[in-house]
Amino acid sequence: MVSKIDVGDLIAVLIGVRRERYAYEKHIALMTFATWLQYPNDQEVLQHAQIVAAAACFLDTHGEPNRLATVENLAIALLASPLNRPLLDVTDSSTTLTSAVTEIVSFFLCCPATAKPSLNKALFFIEGGGFDHLDLKDNEPDARSLSTLKMAWKERACTGPFHWALAIAGLSDLYEMLPDNWGAFRRAERILKKPEKLAEYFGISKFVQERLLSIVDASSRNRFNVKFPKRIRTIECEFTEFDESQLTILRRYRAPKFMPD
Repeated sequence: MVSKIDVGDLIAVLIGVRRERYAYEKHIALMTFATWLQYPNDQEVLQHAQIVAAAACFLDTHGEPNRLATVENLAIALLASPLNRPLLDVTDSSTTLTSAVTEIVSFFLCCPATAKPSLNKALFFIEGGGFDHLDLKDNEPDARSLSTLKMAWKERACTGPFHWALAIAGLSDLYEMLPDNWGAFRRAERILKKPEKLAEYFGISKFVQERLLSIVDASSRNRFNVKFPKRIRTIECEFTEFDESQLTILRRYRAPKFMPD
């Protein structure tokens, strides 16, 4: 089987800091990274995705060998999937958590320093309608409930910088690149033909992670545990600070009062 998935190593392969060790390693790395965006804390799922990605490469190249597409690996991937559904069948709850953690990241990036941003303020602001939810239909539950926001921060904070950077870098196609998605190999190939796009995306993601590490409190810093390759160039981007209506919501925040024992 495959070894533990290291996101930093996937990035190193994708931006050319580390050479490919076998055929189609970049394709496999990109599809595995796309899976990590949706299943960041499940090594079994990530290892399974890597094998499925190897199989996709094998099939779409009409049988060209790659080191991971062995009979043993493919048999295990087919017979012992850690999920009871396809990888591409991302649940609504998972999509909701992705949206929630992206908004928490947006809060920290856009909140003026003078307002002293904190996680409690972020939760209050988002739950109170600080960001317009034009994507939510009237009959859908609010994806930004307090419980959802807390769960998103606990389970998905590490992916926040990468989700936030996708739209900025124009790489939202990564959401369609789970390895069992029809055409994932060809989509990966198109992106890999534009290495400057990937470098920009990961450079922005690195900048966002560094920015968050400078803002969040000490107890939250260990959530941002992706180790970027040292040679990756940080790419700064501008943030739109809150308008007056958003600042008005923020001013309503009151710190929780703790009762003495």
